[in-house]
Amino acid sequence: MSSTGQLACQFNPASLADGRISEAQLVRLWTIFARSSPTFWSSSGKLLKIIRPGYVNHSSGPDIFEATLEIAGITRTGAIELHLHPESWYQHGHHHDPGYNNLILHISLRPGKSLGIRRQDGIEVPHLVLTKSIEFKRFVRQTGPVELFDRQLDRRRISDYFTAAGVAWLLHQVGYLWRLPPTRQVFQPLIESLGFTYNHRAFRGLARRISAAEFYQQLTRYSKVAELEGWLLGTAGWFVNRAGRAVNRSIRRRRRCWRQISGRTLIEQAGYWRFAAVRPQAYPHRRWVLFGWATRRLSISWERWFWQVGRQALSKANPSVYLKTRLLELFRFPRGSYWCYHYSFTDPRRDARAAVGPAWAEQLIVNLWLPYLYMRAMKTADYDLQREVEQVLRCYPPVLENRRTRLLARRCNQFSEFQWESALQQQGAVLIYKYGCKKLNCENCLFG
Repeated sequence: MSSTGQLACQFNPASLADGRISEAQLVRLWTIFARSSPTFWSSSGKLLKIIRPGYVNHSSGPDIFEATLEIAGITRTGAIELHLHPESWYQHGHHHDPGYNNLILHISLRPGKSLGIRRQDGIEVPHLVLTKSIEFKRFVRQTGPVELFDRQLDRRRISDYFTAAGVAWLLHQVGYLWRLPPTRQVFQPLIESLGFTYNHRAFRGLARRISAAEFYQQLTRYSKVAELEGWLLGTAGWFVNRAGRAVNRSIRRRRRCWRQISGRTLIEQAGYWRFAAVRPQAYPHRRWVLFGWATRRLSISWERWFWQVGRQALSKANPSVYLKTRLLELFRFPRGSYWCYHYSFTDPRRDARAAVGPAWAEQLIVNLWLPYLYMRAMKTADYDLQREVEQVLRCYPPVLENRRTRLLARRCNQFSEFQWESALQQQGAVLIYKYGCKKLNCENCLFG
């Protein structure tokens, strides 16, 4: 046996014949077998098909949870329990445990006495004997030695695993930016980031259709506020989206300016922008106008500003705080503007100048700003700058919290007490989820 944090032993098909296999190894063998979505018959003659193999449970309760099976033509999701012998179900007292009432399948390696598998609520679940399954026998003959977990993983190994995945994510993000034209490497992803959850597709479509050179030119063309904001809203198709709906006097003024400009609408599909379940201060057209004003304040391109401010930040004691401060200072409406007082309900005590918050700024820094600096360093072969950017990411506090990071953190806590140490680890977890968990590509995953 190996020590904690290492893969313990290898399973050889001959272990089935001489009985040298534990229940933990059987669970691991089943997870590998289940990835091929085999079809087989239960001991009672029901046709079983695996749709989703589920996840290994390393704590108390059933061995597999969140598995999806098609049983006699009916799709069910629940838990799976595995034993070497069917009698172990009753010997372990599972039939008295309500924690097993979500069981949908019981599996044993070998046949035993003819005992039905009943849960605590009295419902009988299908039972499968692996050594009687033709598909499993064929799998065992064709499979070579398979590594099995037999001990817990230590926290350091899990942390190193996600850090390595985070470096892979960084190179993946750099590759995406490298393929964009130089004038759109920050401009396009920055517009896409304004979409949040409900309008991500809309802002992504707008970012891909609008010309960066035309956008910079038009911002300097209009001197009046109504003309500039009318051009921004009309270009994004907001007037088309709100056609037939009552608007206030300020919006009507901007709509008249847009009609006089006779500009080109990039998004003409009605209902393209979503407002339901979105806070008024985070409405998409409000963020789009704010982006226009922020761009006008720069007087230079976004690529140049990201590069200059990013280099300055690396010389500071706390680069992440400096970058976030500069970004939030830029993305604020001037006090007294329509977009400020209208969305604060004309209450002077409420500050509605910001349409984006610190969480958005931190995710933009991690997902765009630092990868952009890393890409520029790679183009100029500046290895010192590459190391500085990577060090900032390794020390950047965790900022991402979504269902992907929560899922993988929950999986890690089954092995060891685990907490995210940096934003780089979280981005590595997202990469693992995208190309591993989401596609059920578990062959090379540390957790099976």
